[in-house]
Amino acid sequence: MDLHPAMAGHLHAVTQDAHALRDVWATDGVLEFPYATADMTARIEGVDALVAYFDGARRWGDWTFTLVDEVQDEARRLIVAEIHAEAVWVETGRPYVQDYVIWMRLDEAGRIRSWREYWDKARV
Repeated sequence: MDLHPAMAGHLHAVTQDAHALRDVWATDGVLEFPYATADMTARIEGVDALVAYFDGARRWGDWTFTLVDEVQDEARRLIVAEIHAEAVWVETGRPYVQDYVIWMRLDEAGRIRSWREYWDKARV
């Protein structure tokens, strides 16, 4: 089972080339982190803000993403996926392991309209 192309494009962009977000996101798309604490970013609106947020120094490197499960509702252009991720903390070389649940909605052109990402904050 492979990641949906828009989801794979987003994950590639946020881990390697933030400017590539423009290839997979609607210009007015919204990304939300519902589990974000008060000191964390909880909502990012618009592709320009997304590029600015994810551009710059990386905290982790050598990412791998494994699709655990996925449900698609084509009529609603909705994909819900559970993803297992592994990376390395750049500063320490220690492993980073996280499991995500992502709700992704696409626009009519197949670009990401909304992305809601749930994760275990204790692992960050």
